[in-house]
Amino acid sequence: MQTSSSRSWTLASAVALAVIAMLLPAATAGAAATGDGGALPSLPDGLNVAIGARVTANSGAAPSTTLANIDDGDGTSRWCPSTVGIHQVTIDLGRVVDVSGTGATFSGEEGSDGSYYSVSTGMTAAAQTPFPNQAAGDRNTIVQGPLYLFSGVPSDRAATVPARYVTLTYRVPREQNICVQEFRVFSSNAVRAPNLELGADVSGLGSDTAVYTVDGQSATPLSILRDGGTNDVRLRLLVNPSGCGSACPDLPNELTIATQARRAGMRILLDLEYSDGDTSSSAQPTPAPWAGQPLPQLARSVRHYTKSVIRAFAANGTPVSQVAIGNEITQGFLWPTGKLTFNGSDRGNWTGFEMLLKAAIAGARTGGGPGDRPRIELDTDTGGDSATALDVFDHLQAAGVRFDVIGQTYSPWLQGPLAALRADLTALVRRFGKPVVLAAGQFPYADVPGYGVYTATVPYPDTLPGYLISPSGQASYERDLVSLMASLPHRLGLGVFYLDPDTAGALGLFTPAGAAQPAGDAYRVGSGAVLYGP
Repeated sequence: MQTSSSRSWTLASAVALAVIAMLLPAATAGAAATGDGGALPSLPDGLNVAIGARVTANSGAAPSTTLANIDDGDGTSRWCPSTVGIHQVTIDLGRVVDVSGTGATFSGEEGSDGSYYSVSTGMTAAAQTPFPNQAAGDRNTIVQGPLYLFSGVPSDRAATVPARYVTLTYRVPREQNICVQEFRVFSSNAVRAPNLELGADVSGLGSDTAVYTVDGQSATPLSILRDGGTNDVRLRLLVNPSGCGSACPDLPNELTIATQARRAGMRILLDLEYSDGDTSSSAQPTPAPWAGQPLPQLARSVRHYTKSVIRAFAANGTPVSQVAIGNEITQGFLWPTGKLTFNGSDRGNWTGFEMLLKAAIAGARTGGGPGDRPRIELDTDTGGDSATALDVFDHLQAAGVRFDVIGQTYSPWLQGPLAALRADLTALVRRFGKPVVLAAGQFPYADVPGYGVYTATVPYPDTLPGYLISPSGQASYERDLVSLMASLPHRLGLGVFYLDPDTAGALGLFTPAGAAQPAGDAYRVGSGAVLYGP
């Protein structure tokens, strides 16, 4: 993993290094072949531009699998060939792109049994040549986890190979059955769109003076995130938080972080939670000073508070580019007055919720100067649940609630695979014609017992096939998420935000010792930002 100055990222423990070496034998072989003594970065630059492209194979699909699963952007789905022998899959990108790397994830009975793969590219399907930096004889060993090939070496990450067709060939013993979870083609020079939000929620940072490391050298967390491609920060603001120490997400702390973010060249997305404690779709308590206020008075309090906060950020020299009104408002906010209660198959009490929402939006729009009005974002926790998401935003649109961006929070363990998220986001952009953003999400680099599982006894690997719980698996998942967002119709996939990247646990982007993990490089998608699609 590297920063923009082409430094390799160093993991904090020998165990993590051993995991990476085990998962990336092809990359290690490529480094040796080029004579470069350092390790290759964990991910090629660029987005996966193969999502949804035309794909052909030399054999059919085994039952319950389909060839389209190979490039659907979802590593949990798979294609299994219906025959044994030499398998060959060709992707037609539909145009010539500068390929910076490829990535393949296999599943099945792989291991030290002589299984290996190779990749070739070309302007035509019939005239392809081997992709650079493969193992000797193009015999790249197949093991579990994402396997990347790079067109360049660490000292020249800008090197690319122009191609329209990319072919994956893999050979296995006749008695084995190996499937392809995902085949990726990375490029950093598709259609450029500079407003892609590649963000991280750093609300609990406190200050940007903690000791973190990259390549064994000390660096501030914001500088590490910036060099990994992060261009936006998300700040969660509580009204009167208490008991959270120096990192409380109150106004003074968030203004301090906003100043540091602006110095690092990052935009600011402000999430106003309208509570004294963390909120979710199951907890939206009204702040203590406003408790018991009748609806009209509560609406005035909300409008005044929102306006004053937006003005405070502007006066601080850190104007907000985007503001989320509430957090996970699937069931409303400012309970009980603004709570949506179920009445049969529908939610009731829309009147109170809509009035409070409109008051908050009015405050946000008037808080900034004439040329400094933030975009209004509304968030629900319905990533992967298009029926509920469409229901909520249908009601809001019918009620005349004016907003600019649809936000979704998403956990693949609780809300289904990436394919479900893509279906949800696609339905939203087609129905409302507004940009969508993944407001919060995480993926672990090590086991986190009891977190995000269907039952307390089911571990991660049993509930999310295709992505190993490892530093490399975390990086692969996060880049897949960004690529999926960029593949949405009409280029309305706005961006992705990582929740609490600096957390001390395995859900963050740093080890407990503060060393940067490979996933911190997942936002290196090109110069500016890169989008593609219809």
